[in-house]
Amino acid sequence: MIHKFDMKLSALVAAMGLAALSSCSDDVLNGWGKKGNTTLTASIDDARMESRTCIDPKSYSGNVTGVLWTPDDCLGVFGDASTKNAQFTNVETTNVAKASFKGDLADGESPLYAYYPYSADNDGKDPSALSGTVSAEQTFSLSTGLLTDDWKYGTLKGSTSSGYEFQMNHLFALAKVTVNATGSPVEGETLESIEVTLPTGNTLSGDFTFSAVDGSYTLGTCTNSVKMVWSDKPALTSGKSYIGYLTLIPEGVKKDDKITICLTTNKHTATYE
Repeated sequence: MIHKFDMKLSALVAAMGLAALSSCSDDVLNGWGKKGNTTLTASIDDARMESRTCIDPKSYSGNVTGVLWTPDDCLGVFGDASTKNAQFTNVETTNVAKASFKGDLADGESPLYAYYPYSADNDGKDPSALSGTVSAEQTFSLSTGLLTDDWKYGTLKGSTSSGYEFQMNHLFALAKVTVNATGSPVEGETLESIEVTLPTGNTLSGDFTFSAVDGSYTLGTCTNSVKMVWSDKPALTSGKSYIGYLTLIPEGVKKDDKITICLTTNKHTATYE
């Protein structure tokens, strides 16, 4: 479910939805492997609100957001013996909801844990002691729909004679931001960024350590704000809405907390609390 907060400043509307993704995280990885060469197939149920690395521009209806793997995506995979953080690369050439990832495990090994996105910083680490970051400044492109810092962990769900099946789970939350400047003072200006800030003591972005075994995590150096930079810098045309997505760590957020939204164009800055 997406909980929406509608915020109006004159005729300017910025709507943000926070998704509690832990309750609807059933991405599945199916694969088969032998002698150091393993393929994992990642699929998605489009009927649910899920996150991938790229938003499907054809699906923005209601609470359903279509999401896709991109050709540049990579998974980090741990074998059941000596392999730690093997890089598995998407072999598809287009953005798809179901993709195959290929990588190498040691002879006789089977994949045991997986996470997304792969990071070389986790080479040699145990699957229960990985590191990651949700950036304080993220970018979103209307033309590509690319997401930032969309962290997931996966554990082995089962195996059959035809392959392995993993359950992928979201670590954090995805926020949907909608801007419609029709009739406002900033109509026709170039949209540059939106920054979300919570009261001091809350967390929206920062460093963390996490486990690919069970998804538990510990926060490190964090901040109470996150900024989304629109890389396309669209002109705010009358009658048109602009939708962007960013990843958040909603740690410590409580009902009635004051949320500050700062929208910046090439000429103005509008702030709403």
